Amino acid sequence: MSKEKIYDVIVIGGGPSGLNTARLLADKGLDVIILEAKDSVGKDVICTGIVSKNTFERFNLSENSVLYYVQKVEFISPSGNIVRYKHPFPFASVVDRKTFDNNLLELAIKSGAELSLNSKTIDISYEKNFMSVICTSPEVPKKIVKGRFVVIATGVDYKLNKNLGLGYPKYFLRAVQGYFMNGDNKNIKILINNNIAKNGFGWIVPIKNNLANVGLITDGDPRKGFDYIKDNI
Repeated sequence: MSKEKIYDVIVIGGGPSGLNTARLLADKGLDVIILEAKDSVGKDVICTGIVSKNTFERFNLSENSVLYYVQKVEFISPSGNIVRYKHPFPFASVVDRKTFDNNLLELAIKSGAELSLNSKTIDISYEKNFMSVICTSPEVPKKIVKGRFVVIATGVDYKLNKNLGLGYPKYFLRAVQGYFMNGDNKNIKILINNNIAKNGFGWIVPIKNNLANVGLITDGDPRKGFDYIKDNI
């Protein structure tokens, strides 16, 4: 019987951080697997979709995810006053996150990393010469993936950090995002208003097909702020 495989590195989380980490490690010749809880990469992300313009050159990424380049931003005060800023040149990009993330995945796979979708990690245990990552999926109630090192790249989900006794933030902001119909194709708005986002801010970021990402981040109730945007902006 063949010996059960032990990876050099297990990366938990198929977001941009996990994918790029897997790519960098695989580039060095390490045997890497990415465990992603969802059934596809780039699915159901809460994100404005704004990245710096030099991201593509820095990480050698295709720009086919770019919806448009950002040069102007509007800041809306609590009283409704608008401050318009125009940079001397485009300084950021609004991207389609699913395409952006899948570009990172393609590079990681080309470097030799493996991907396992529908692999939700529920626990990690220490063994003598490796670590066991316990996963669950719709098809397999329990499977174990073994690796010498584990990278936790699960974003704001800190359950594994708590299980392992690692540090994690004590103070959290809450975020919510949805889609609104939007006639202003490329006019990004930043909303600074405690009625919308207490100790935070809201945003309206046009994407495509007359839709905009509309959301906020706050230490209050994000649902109230989201309703306020819907009814007043």
